[in-house]
Amino acid sequence: MCIENKTTLKNYDELEKNYALLIEAIKSSEDTIFIKNTDFVYVAASDPFAYISGKQSAYEVIGKTDFDIFKDSSLAENCRRDDLALISGKSTLSNIIGSSVDSNGKTHFNTRSKKLIYDSDGNILGIMGFSQNNKQLRLSKEHFAQEMHQFLRLSDNDHYISIIDLNDRSIVEKKLNPKYNLSYNKYIDLDNVLDNLLKSTTMEDVEAYMFYSNLSFDYISNIYKSGKNKIVFEYSHKLQDGTTQWLQDVIHLRVNPENGHLLVIIILRDIEDQRKKELELQHEAETDSLTGLLNRNYINKKCDEFIKQENVEGTHAFFMIDVDNFKNVNDTYGHNIGDKFLKELASILKSNVRHEDIVGRMGGDEFIMFMKNTPNKEITSKRALEIIEKVSALTFIPSKDKPTISIGISHYPEDGSTIEELYVNADVALYKAKSNGKNCFEFFS
Repeated sequence: MCIENKTTLKNYDELEKNYALLIEAIKSSEDTIFIKNTDFVYVAASDPFAYISGKQSAYEVIGKTDFDIFKDSSLAENCRRDDLALISGKSTLSNIIGSSVDSNGKTHFNTRSKKLIYDSDGNILGIMGFSQNNKQLRLSKEHFAQEMHQFLRLSDNDHYISIIDLNDRSIVEKKLNPKYNLSYNKYIDLDNVLDNLLKSTTMEDVEAYMFYSNLSFDYISNIYKSGKNKIVFEYSHKLQDGTTQWLQDVIHLRVNPENGHLLVIIILRDIEDQRKKELELQHEAETDSLTGLLNRNYINKKCDEFIKQENVEGTHAFFMIDVDNFKNVNDTYGHNIGDKFLKELASILKSNVRHEDIVGRMGGDEFIMFMKNTPNKEITSKRALEIIEKVSALTFIPSKDKPTISIGISHYPEDGSTIEELYVNADVALYKAKSNGKNCFEFFS
């Protein structure tokens, strides 16, 4: 910190008397601070101010004007214009973002403010200026502006974009996609937004419903403080005509560097086509292409998941079903007829299970059926017999060559506590049925 000799300072005694504490603050500050007299000559300055002005120390600034200090005459002219406007009362200078170049050619970004200094009679003694190096703040603001611009770019599948200021509980900005004839034009305030969003979600969509029903500053602030600044919900959206459509809500949390307010950016996106494709791919991955039943991998997975879930109680039946003499059908009538028979068998199996039961094709002419909650063998026997009889009633293959089915049955937990054990023991029972003349069922024992 350097202060010019008292003799060169107008009314210095008055300045010293009224601003002694201010001078002490300047001495200890790491910010750029200076004082000019009414002739716009620097009479006090901090070293950081000298550095960003292209000087080595404050001593090179004291007693000089902006035109002496700055190589860029336009910068000096701007400073003089600001000072004149401030003294004339035509302008106030507060938090003005600017830049300067130091002696090493490095650019510094800062926020500048200038205040008039008065004596006890109200006469102007000079100008005090101070600034903070805020390159990071400037970059933060630029990044924030870029993000907001990106968020507000409607894609073809975006229904609606809203930026909500939670501190003010207001909608800062919104955009609607005219492609969608929906009710978003009614979103005139935050209460409208929340009301519509809650109506469009269902109670089953717990995360989305909880989020929108708790859209308060404290709730969102806690989420943001935890380090989470992006949330994605996918749910079936209820339309006004009663139909549904899959939507994805992409929610970004940001703090506005201009005022420190917490913002919630909500983007409602149509993912109906995407969801359909995903379901199609999932269906292809889970099902047997010929019969439409679950395939080998997925039926094992489903049965295994059920058995391994907590607190599984009751008795559950595991059926292994195999077509008798199926090779003869393919050899005699061709694979088209053989495939038709497998499809008919799959249809019979599906019609004889409940929604919660599991049925699938293991491959070739082997099928699996897992019947949940079968309290006694009488129920299991009745179901096995019905299936055998329905297969025997098929008429598109001549009687002399008509295939039949054999069934082996094991029970959880009596015959096994894992899917592997149930499979092995049902296979033993199936072998027994084959040995007993086929076209029948047997239990593992």
